[in-house]
Formats: sequence, structure tokens, C-alpha cells
Amino acid sequence: MTNRSESTRLPTDYIGIADYKNQLFRRFHKYGLEFNIMVVGETGLGKSTFINNLFLSNVDNIKPIVVSKSIEEKSFIVVEKNSHVKITLANTPGFGNDLNNCYCWRPLIQYIDQKNAEYLLNELKINRSKRLPDSRIHVCLYFITPTGHNLKELDKKCLKKLHDKVNVIPIIAKADTLTKDELHKFKENIIHELVKEEIKIYNFPESNPDKNMTSNRTPYAIVCSNNVITKDNGTKVRIREYPWGVVEVDNMNHNDFCALRDDLLKKYMIDLISDTTNVHYENYRYTQLSEIIEKGDGEGSLVRYLDFDTKINKDFDEIIKKKEKVFEESVKKRIAIIEEKEKSLDYTIEQKQRVLNDKKRILENLINEYSRSMEGTLTLCNSHKNTPLSKRPSTIQEAKKSIRDIIKRQGSSIF
Repeated sequence: MTNRSESTRLPTDYIGIADYKNQLFRRFHKYGLEFNIMVVGETGLGKSTFINNLFLSNVDNIKPIVVSKSIEEKSFIVVEKNSHVKITLANTPGFGNDLNNCYCWRPLIQYIDQKNAEYLLNELKINRSKRLPDSRIHVCLYFITPTGHNLKELDKKCLKKLHDKVNVIPIIAKADTLTKDELHKFKENIIHELVKEEIKIYNFPESNPDKNMTSNRTPYAIVCSNNVITKDNGTKVRIREYPWGVVEVDNMNHNDFCALRDDLLKKYMIDLISDTTNVHYENYRYTQLSEIIEKGDGEGSLVRYLDFDTKINKDFDEIIKKKEKVFEESVKKRIAIIEEKEKSLDYTIEQKQRVLNDKKRILENLINEYSRSMEGTLTLCNSHKNTPLSKRPSTIQEAKKSIRDIIKRQGSSIF
């Protein structure tokens, strides 16, 4: 039997192995990354403001994709120093707002399982693409209401269901509502309850040389704001103003926002993606494949999901076709009605234009006749000025006869 040689450290000249980091960098730089975040928390905890502050942009302007009644997705690409990362945000509007919140965690678990199933199905295809689209949730940011005492039962129940499915990072929202002592005590209570309930949260690797900057900050207590001011030195800061002073969002002495942002994006994003693949997704994959192998009759949940997904897509396509047909028929009918009304309107306009022209012609004739009549009357009056009184007409009939004679002499006739 041959024994393995012991590992020996060999001093050597440069051969290029140390550049493996550059190889990884070039690979990520070429293909980019996909980083998927789920944001969970009750309404009014500032989740949208946090996302805007995290990515320094107004993510609210992006139209969401409604996945279900409880889940909305937003996708966008962040480009920084020629590096691009596709970010997908899964938001949970209305979480915990119902009177009965016993099963409010179910849509979250179903969504995470659905994304894992999609990845696994792509992975099991015979003809699969070189780079699989990664829709798995890499981290769940769980927002905690700043009660100052303990975790709510809703939070405990939800975290118990989530911690085995995804990397969970607890966040105390609106930390400026608590004093320094209250916040410190609240953090201790949360950690104690998490340990007591055996809820595992994500532990960031401690190999980072700057770990002292973020040590003892979990759960992160953050303050967020869209209010930006410019200091005397020209730097712009986001603040929350109060009668007693201001709280700076990006000040590590005021809150943990910067520490959370650095840990989430700058230092441990790759670790979060890697842990999702090696831990949570691997557990899901093992469970699903074991279920298929044990039953052996195609009744595994993965196969059921595939059949259900295929049926849903087929039904959806049929519904779309029917809706499109109904829509096209409705549009054709509407266009026909509009064209008929347009023809009727054109005919009415022509008719009214003819009537208007006839009335205009009649009016012009009347004006001309009136003008001639006035000229005849003035001529008659002028002719009678020099007529002796004895020769002037004494009756209406004689006056009419006299007017006719004058008009005849002028070549016109009224009566």
C-alpha cells in the first residue's frame, strides 16, 4: 500500500499561481453576477427607502412584476467601474397586515422553493445552457419592528421557517426611535431569543481584515432617508432631521447602515451566493432527488412541480389566445362603429353645409334687394323735393305708381 507524501511547502520562483484571483476577477467581469435579495417585513418599516439608499437610486420607479398576491419582483442591472451585477429584489407587500397571520410565511417559503425548483429543472435538462440563469434567493433581509423589548411571535415563527431555506440577516428598522441604551438592550434580547429558539442567522466569515468595523453589529440597526443635504465642505449626506439635531444615514457612529451595505455588497456578496449554492440549494436538491429516487413513480414534488408548471403554462397560453381573439373582435366591432359614425357625421356636415350655403345665398339676395330698394327710395324722395305740392301723390296707390315709374326708368322692378 502506497502512502501519500506529506504536504511540503516548496520555496519557488514566480510561476503564476498567485494570479488565480485575477482569473476569477476576469471571469466575473466578463459574465457578471446575479444577486437575488428578498426583503421581508411589516408595512411601514422603511423597506423601500432602504433599497433606494442601498443602491443610491430610486428603485420605486421600476415597474414590479407581480409573482403572487404576496410577492413582487423588480430586476435591474447595477454598473460600477465597468462591472455589472443583475439585482433581483423580491418584496413582500402586505406582510403581517392580516388579522390572522398564522400562515403568512407560506408564500415566502413557496417562492423560495419555486426558485430552487426552477434552477434544479434547468440543471437536470439534457440540453442545458452553458450558464444557467440563477433565480435562487441568496439572502433574506428580515426587518424587525423597533419595539425595544423582544421579538414578536410573528417574527419568531417566520424566522424559524426561513432560516433553513435561505441566508437570513436580521435588521432593526427605524433604529432612531430607540435610545442608545434601549437599542443595545434590544439587540441583546434578539440574539438571546434567536439562540433560545434555535434560529440560525447568517454568520459573516471572519477572515476579513476589517471585521472589527462590523463586529457585534448583528442584528443591524439602521436609519434610512431620502432627504439629502450638502455640507459646508461640499459633500452630500442623507439625513433625518429632528428638533434636537440630525441623524446621518452614512455615519457609522449613528447607525449600522454603512456596515450592512459593506457586508452585503462590498465584502460578502460572493460568500452569500456561494453559501446559497453549497448549503441551502444543496439541501433542497438532495431532498428532491432523494424523494424521486425513493418513490420511483414520478410522484416527487419536483416532477409534480414540472407537470404543474407545464400545465399552468399551457392553460395560460390558451387563455391568452382566447383573450387576444376576444380583444381583436371587440376592436374590429369598435372600429366598424367608429367608421359608421364617421360616415354619418360626414354626410351630416355636407348636408348642413349645403343648407348654410343656400341660406347665405338668400341672405345676399335680400341684402342686394334691400340696397336697391334704399336707392330707389332716396331717388324718389329727391325727385319729390322739387315737385309742387299739387303734383305730389295724395294716396298710397298714387305713391306706389310713382315709385314704379321711377324704378322702370332706372331699369329695375321690385313689385
